[in-house]
Amino acid sequence: MEGSLAKRSADLLIVGLNHRSAPVEVRERLAFSNGALEAALRRLVDAETVREGMILSTCNRVEIIGAISRRWIRLSSTVLRSE
Repeated sequence: MEGSLAKRSADLLIVGLNHRSAPVEVRERLAFSNGALEAALRRLVDAETVREGMILSTCNRVEIIGAISRRWIRLSSTVLRSE
């Protein structure tokens, strides 16, 4: 059992903003309409770096959460170290 749980673990990347961190003008530009939400989620998980994802978009906040691949973590940490 323990081995199977380890295989299911994921590294999560969470990006978001809310009424405390961004003015309404920014939140309005980043909010997803109902019609655009499904397509945006599809694009998110179709990328090879994100295995599973979720987008939460309300009038006060937007959050994008993705279970990302180890390959992306290694690549991004290499890029950040080189800057």
